[in-house]
Amino acid sequence: METFLLFGPPLCVAAGFVLIQRSLCQARKINWYFLIGGISLVGASCLVLGHLSAFGGLGGAVALVIGFYALIGALPLVLWMLLSLPRWRKVVAPVLFTLLPIILFLSIHIGNDSVPERTKEQNTQIIASALERYRIDNTVYPENLDALVPKYLDILPASPEINYGWLYKNDGNDYALGYASWIDRFYVDFCVYTKETKEVKMTRILPPETPIFQVGPTPYR
Repeated sequence: METFLLFGPPLCVAAGFVLIQRSLCQARKINWYFLIGGISLVGASCLVLGHLSAFGGLGGAVALVIGFYALIGALPLVLWMLLSLPRWRKVVAPVLFTLLPIILFLSIHIGNDSVPERTKEQNTQIIASALERYRIDNTVYPENLDALVPKYLDILPASPEINYGWLYKNDGNDYALGYASWIDRFYVDFCVYTKETKEVKMTRILPPETPIFQVGPTPYR
């Protein structure tokens, strides 16, 4: 699987460009099977890079490197198209080489934005913004997050898919908002957003430390 993710996209882009060239090489005829197959291979490469980017961590950086090598590999094929395609069909070569990096990096960008951890952080920011609006109107922060609906939020963003869901603690003038990002037998990782930091930071709690939030037992306790 790893080998396919590393070498598949450049090879698919190269094979796609070859098929596109073969589909247009005859002056009065277009081989639609080759043309559709070539476009499909290039599209599949973009989907694979987007999927790799969505892994999070180094996935986005690896996808960018693979995308760069796919572009380098496509360059001689573009030159081949310019030399071999008849008349106006030569225009296809620069058009493809212009569109390819846009589509590749757009796929990577979309995949990167869909990383689950990034989605959780974005939802945390949305709730934090609603909490600030609530405080402006009421001088204190709400007792619970449900008080934000429906005036400050149409719905509460989806709860993180791990034990406890959204965690919230306040003393009227300050608050902590977050979620458990990882639960282990020996520790719990909390991602916490506070008014002071204005960003999500990970805090590891090792028993018997007192957690930031009052939570129930983990599956391991």
